[in-house]
Amino acid sequence: MTIPTTTATPHTPNENPMAAAVTVRILMVGDGRISFDPHKNFGLGVLVGILRASRLPVFDVVTAHRAQMGRQFPAGQPIEADLFAFRFDRHDLSRYDQIWLFGDSPARVFDDGLLLDSELAALARFMDKGGGVFATGDHEDLGLHLCGKVPRVRSMRKWYFDNDRPPGEPRAPEQIGKNRHDTLVPGNRTGCSGTRPVFMFEDESDDRPQQLILRWYIQGEGSALGGSARPHPLLSGPGGEPIDVLPDHPHEGECYVPSDLTRTFQFDGYGGQEYPARGGPRIAPEVIATSRVIGGHETAFFGNRPKPHVVGRTFGSIGAYDGHRAGVGRVVVDSTWHHLMNWNLTGGKPPNKPPNDSYPCPAQREGFLFSEEGKRALAKIEAYFRNIGGWLIPAARRPEIVCGFLQSMAWSFPAAEFVSSRSLDEMSFSELLHVGEATLGTLSGAIGEGLATLCALDLIGEIEGLDTTLLPGLDPWAEETPESASAPQAARLLSAQARALVLGGALQKLAEDHPAPPEKALDAAFVGASVSAGVRGALEKLYTESERAASSLAAQARSLAVSSNMATATPAAADTVAMTAAMTSPKEGVDGAEAPAEEGEPMDWTGLVRHHIDLALPLIFIRGARGVLACGYFDVRTFDHRDAPMAGVIVRGVTSFEAMLGEKVRDEDISTEAKKLGIRGGMTGRVVLGIFRRAPAP
Repeated sequence: MTIPTTTATPHTPNENPMAAAVTVRILMVGDGRISFDPHKNFGLGVLVGILRASRLPVFDVVTAHRAQMGRQFPAGQPIEADLFAFRFDRHDLSRYDQIWLFGDSPARVFDDGLLLDSELAALARFMDKGGGVFATGDHEDLGLHLCGKVPRVRSMRKWYFDNDRPPGEPRAPEQIGKNRHDTLVPGNRTGCSGTRPVFMFEDESDDRPQQLILRWYIQGEGSALGGSARPHPLLSGPGGEPIDVLPDHPHEGECYVPSDLTRTFQFDGYGGQEYPARGGPRIAPEVIATSRVIGGHETAFFGNRPKPHVVGRTFGSIGAYDGHRAGVGRVVVDSTWHHLMNWNLTGGKPPNKPPNDSYPCPAQREGFLFSEEGKRALAKIEAYFRNIGGWLIPAARRPEIVCGFLQSMAWSFPAAEFVSSRSLDEMSFSELLHVGEATLGTLSGAIGEGLATLCALDLIGEIEGLDTTLLPGLDPWAEETPESASAPQAARLLSAQARALVLGGALQKLAEDHPAPPEKALDAAFVGASVSAGVRGALEKLYTESERAASSLAAQARSLAVSSNMATATPAAADTVAMTAAMTSPKEGVDGAEAPAEEGEPMDWTGLVRHHIDLALPLIFIRGARGVLACGYFDVRTFDHRDAPMAGVIVRGVTSFEAMLGEKVRDEDISTEAKKLGIRGGMTGRVVLGIFRRAPAP
């Protein structure tokens, strides 16, 4: 993590010749006590430093404050920003891709007043043209004046408290009472002198985060053969791991989903719908992460009365609105700016202590940097910050940004290692799939797995005439239709392969058309043409492979139908053939057979051979094209033998083939080659067999 010396220094993007193509312009605006100083405890400089340290994408951050220059908080410490006395109606907002709002007024110390209608109109135009917005405040009505009337933002988070609450507006959580949103977890007392309470206000600055409850987007029952269970892209880390932690805080705000989506707005002659329905269903915001309040505890605060025993509950901590589906900008709201503030990240909250007290504890001085566990939590939190910036990129800029990402990868390590020396036309399906999976993995490591997947969807979306309804689960976060929910798992595998293949085809073609690293940014039209040709080439190979696989499946089903110990021809093969025949333009291919039946349904044994040796306890194993599922007579080391390694998985305590289907496998019973196929602990034998039955790629 890089912390700049001052946020007032203009940010210069890195020297990468492709930097301009991947630069995202962010305007951050604060009011009240909010400062962008990296050294001030009550500031957002650490956040700004994290964003400015990013190289993919490059975040060009400009900070602004509503107050006149010279405001100080605390006394003697001037508030830092690039711009002061900021007005939205007097600034060219078109210079930015997104605006981040950190509202503090009406605060106890400063009050900068509500936005004028002319400012709200300027913000509404910015959002309706596709600009992204992030907004947050804190408990009660902190943040109301900057955020509380902004379209969509105003109805995705609670901004009003008691005296200023209009009829019908929900009441925001209190600061002091038993119903506060206190997300503190027991504090780290390592190195503390004396006895400390279990819960202290100052623990928001230590290395122990709160654990979030994430919303999971599940398609295809989470099957390993193309189904998925994912968090929102905002909460998907570089390796696809869930971002499930945030700093804790003793009194947060709340994000929610409004019951009325038909609300309208009108500011200074400009109006519109809060949640527009433009040629499709009205898109609602979502709560994508929920926080817990540990009930029954007091929260101590040295020098002050403790906060009373709190009532346990859960509440929305992160909300998201995908306005791109409705032709407007996206919105993210957070329950508190303490999730992003210096002292909640790197510690150092100032002491508020009685005489002779040795506060603070070491962990409260250093924050997440205090321990290795804390650093791991901070890495997830930093990824969340970068994901906000990536997800809020306007739809109109996304094709340019995706091409920029591919440019930045094409001639550098590790892409130079996996891009083929053969031309795209010469490559086999399996070769291109290898390049695609490596491209998706590399891009995920740079921008997060969720955003990398969205890049693939953007590339597919640029191809006119492609009927994506025949690719169920292509968008892992889209709500499934009855037709897609009942689609065969082989079709879902096609969708998963498509996402990787188009990235691989685009990168391969870009490197092929321009084999040497450029000294300056390539012409955008040239890059776009190469990327488009690569995507089309990848989809053509996908289409050819899907036809070949469907024919093979149909022939296999016919031949197995006459076998007395195998299942008869199943609807799976017919479904795949019908799906392929319906394709009128390139679609994804399938690298094997149908997924296993759902739990409780008859097992489809197509492509699997069962072996049974009648001993006191039977020796049983099931062989597929890619590996073997075996009983406890076997040892995983047999499959890992260095002279002949193969994919093998052991299930223990089973005496029948049916029992093998429902048994869950353990990590230590999976061979190295099986792990390479994506098999992991917790899968059932039924799922493992679905992977093993697939024919190896040519």
